[in-house]
Amino acid sequence: MSKLYGCLPSTLLGIDDDYTAYCFNSACANILVRIQNDEKPHYIEHKAEQEEPKHYDNFKDFYKNIGG
Repeated sequence: MSKLYGCLPSTLLGIDDDYTAYCFNSACANILVRIQNDEKPHYIEHKAEQEEPKHYDNFKDFYKNIGG
């Protein structure tokens, strides 16, 4: 959407804190580069009560597991 509207992702979400906006924009840029390089996503869930973190290859399974 930021490409469509020609603004930074943090602006779309109304993030006012400069450092938070920088971190969010950097994360979005990192994700975009990975998508452009045809990298497959890899999600890791860390919980204190888990001995080993859970790994997911798609956001749908990750989101479903956290109650979405």
